[in-house]
Amino acid sequence: MTNTQTSTLKSKATKRMVMHIAIALVIVIGYLLVSSKVTDDAGSGFILGFSIGLLGLDLILLTKLVIAMRNETALKQLFIKEADERGILIREKTSRYSMVVYSVVLGIACVVSFFVNDVVFLTLFCVMIGMAFVKLVLKAYFTRNL
Repeated sequence: MTNTQTSTLKSKATKRMVMHIAIALVIVIGYLLVSSKVTDDAGSGFILGFSIGLLGLDLILLTKLVIAMRNETALKQLFIKEADERGILIREKTSRYSMVVYSVVLGIACVVSFFVNDVVFLTLFCVMIGMAFVKLVLKAYFTRNL
């Protein structure tokens, strides 16, 4: 691998490392701001666990980048794996079909909850509307830009 390719990959990895550090800071600051407002033990426990989980995932990804930065072949393998067309296609198909499955399951849950609890029904219905809105906005965006 040439020096320009190596420097390009290292600059991309450095940008990602800065992004992961910024995400970690946002998670910590967000936790500190939200936890000071929550007085419920269950709520604060959930927020703590969720924040630790996000922070752990972010630190794992950051560690992978740091390890890859030390080894040129590992850095190259990391970017080859991310640019693999088969993997990209699998992620796209998974996302497409999982959205359909989520919508069907949410619709069934919405119908069932209609007979059980009005608040749950309205919540699920609002989530369905939100999902449909996001899908329409993304479809319009990608129709214009691709």
